[in-house]
Amino acid sequence: MRWFNKLFASIGFVIFALGNLLPAASADTPQDLERLVISAPGSQYIGRHFQYIEDHNRSYRLEDVMRSSAWQMDDKESLNFGFSDSAYWLKIKLTSDVSGNWYFWNRYSLLDKVTLYLCTADSKRRSQCRISTAGDSLPFAEREIAHPNLIFALPLTAGNSYDAYIFVDTQGTYQLPIELIDGESLRSGLLGNNILRGGYYSMMIVMGLYNLFIFFSIRDRSYLFYSAFVASFLLFHMSYEGSAFQYFWPNYPELNSIALPFFFALAQLAMSWFIPSFLRLEKYGPTSFRLFRIFSALAIVFMALALITPYRFSVSTQNLFSSLMAVSALVISISFWLKGHRGALFFTIAWVMLITGMVVGNLSSLGIAPTNLLTLFGYQFGSFFEVIFLSLALGERIIRLQDEHTRARKKVVESQQEAIRYLQRYEDIYQNSINGHFRMDDSGAIIKANKSFTKLFGYQTESELLASNMLLTDYITTKKNSAELWENLNKNKRVQGFPITIRPYNSTSDLQVLITLRHDQSDDASIWIGSTLDVTHRHQNELDLQRLQTEKTQSLRQLVMGVSHEMNTPLGNIQLATTFVEDQIASLPDKQMQQDILTGLTHITTGVHRLSELNALIRSSAVADHPHQPETLLLRVWIQDWQQRIANRFPDIDLDVDIPQRNAIWHGYAVALDQILNQLVDNSWTHNEKMRQLKQRVKINIYINMGKELVVKYFDNGIGIKPELREEIFMPFYTTQRITAKSKGLGLYQTRNLVVELMKGEISWPETNKGFSICLHLPDMAYTSQETTRIR
Repeated sequence: MRWFNKLFASIGFVIFALGNLLPAASADTPQDLERLVISAPGSQYIGRHFQYIEDHNRSYRLEDVMRSSAWQMDDKESLNFGFSDSAYWLKIKLTSDVSGNWYFWNRYSLLDKVTLYLCTADSKRRSQCRISTAGDSLPFAEREIAHPNLIFALPLTAGNSYDAYIFVDTQGTYQLPIELIDGESLRSGLLGNNILRGGYYSMMIVMGLYNLFIFFSIRDRSYLFYSAFVASFLLFHMSYEGSAFQYFWPNYPELNSIALPFFFALAQLAMSWFIPSFLRLEKYGPTSFRLFRIFSALAIVFMALALITPYRFSVSTQNLFSSLMAVSALVISISFWLKGHRGALFFTIAWVMLITGMVVGNLSSLGIAPTNLLTLFGYQFGSFFEVIFLSLALGERIIRLQDEHTRARKKVVESQQEAIRYLQRYEDIYQNSINGHFRMDDSGAIIKANKSFTKLFGYQTESELLASNMLLTDYITTKKNSAELWENLNKNKRVQGFPITIRPYNSTSDLQVLITLRHDQSDDASIWIGSTLDVTHRHQNELDLQRLQTEKTQSLRQLVMGVSHEMNTPLGNIQLATTFVEDQIASLPDKQMQQDILTGLTHITTGVHRLSELNALIRSSAVADHPHQPETLLLRVWIQDWQQRIANRFPDIDLDVDIPQRNAIWHGYAVALDQILNQLVDNSWTHNEKMRQLKQRVKINIYINMGKELVVKYFDNGIGIKPELREEIFMPFYTTQRITAKSKGLGLYQTRNLVVELMKGEISWPETNKGFSICLHLPDMAYTSQETTRIR
């Protein structure tokens, strides 16, 4: 756009220069001017019958120009001297063959002061002439004919000759399309002119209000900006044509010098808003959009300048600026039209009309084009067709918006139908779900439920359930369970898988149910949306499994303790028999026999000793026989002490313990935890003898994490254990190192009892590619006691 701006700025400068440098008219100096003979009614432009003198200093009097021989002539029907710092005197000689009132009608209204001197042919002094004055620097009431144009009466008598002198002084352009017209033709002309003016004003007002109403209906700013443009252009036109002076400020002619440039700038500002909005330049032409933001700023500047700068400067610069902005809009609209932008065709035609009228009017005001009806009313003709075609463009936009609205509405209808289908499917899924789905209000009353929920609570139909005015808490068996549910709901606005025990309607059996609830306030009403899952069978199965496991463990413990108890008596008897035999050996006469018996007793004593150790291990593996007391441990300190003890016992083991929480505290059985970790380390040492023989160090990594439970992840780099043997290693007396194992296969059995039976924890097996790994989940008794209290 830079080359575009430079090009039109150059053109504007050249036009402005030509307007001020070209001669006002081709002139000659005639010896005398033939008289214009008026013989019949009618009208004609009489520019070529005038002589003129340029009054550079505005110092001439009527008597001076009467005696002057410096008159010049122009061959144009309408005189136009353009912008000039001088004043002008015109002279015309008339001879009337008919009597009556004739008139000079100048259709250009923006002249500051015009004085007509009608003198008889032999008049030599001002006092002998009829004088009439008009102009927009004088109060409107001083005009002979109350009309925006300048009209002067010529009372002529048949057979007489007259010399008419006209003095013209203005800051604007000297446009003098003077028409000589008789009274009857003037009345007809004024009637037609008033009809055209009224039609033009009515059309502009109607279009402005119509588009303003459209703006209030659809809130599209293009219509608001267009209404502003029409209103501001109408005010500009009324100032240009003189009607604003006649109707709005007839007693304040000084406003005429600022009204035209101010309203002109206001129209330019509205135009600079309308064009980007209509063509959507911000989205489709960011560079052009920025250009029109600059135009908006310049228009505001021109509005301010109109109040403080000379009229001639304001009008001249605004003419060039208006042409530049209009041509810029034309180029942009053509480019949008070629790109297929709908509505750009009408916009382009409208702007061609406006630009044509503006260019013709500007050339006329600069004195380059001749003054005639087309050039005088170029703005009006251009704006009239521009408003018509822009209205068509905006009408096309309305049709396009209606089409878009229709398509959007069609999509909405299709979306609604699709949503209804989805809702129907959802309702079917909702009603036939195996889970119980329901809604309840803030008081806990059920307001909607599906079939599963209805049957779960002992009803046959939803209507029967709703008719019972059921409250959810009415079916929860314990008040404590109900209070905990509402406490969680009030605190978190939701619960997930919360266990409750309910007793259905007309039932004597309790059900274990998991309930999920969340608060919903998307509508005006506040409700709870939830679901239930009957876990009675699963809960019962878990209880049965726990009972079976407890019975199995108890039976195994009783077996072990029974075996240990039964072994005590034979071992005692064997020891007594051994002592007795040792006492009797000395009495034997045969030394060899004594030696053989002593050797046998040594074997018996060794076996009894091993059986005693085994019996002690059996008794120690029974957790119930050892009263463990819970303690509160600062884990990092306790682990560091334990790690030091392990380092002293196994100097050839690399032991690394990681505890992320620096101040982690665990409430549990410290002695049992010590036994468990010692047994695991002992197993890693005992079962990896080959690594020690190859001088490979056993590496043990322990990761401890403290949350609601203590999680101990244990890894070593040894031979590991096959997955199919993971459960067997916890069986009593299972070992792969029967000879070297100190615990004789009871170590991991004891470990399991400590974890599962004593601490109520769990054992899991993390996946690992090499070595032995195990994970212990040890509950924190602080949380366990709270959970136990909650469940009860």
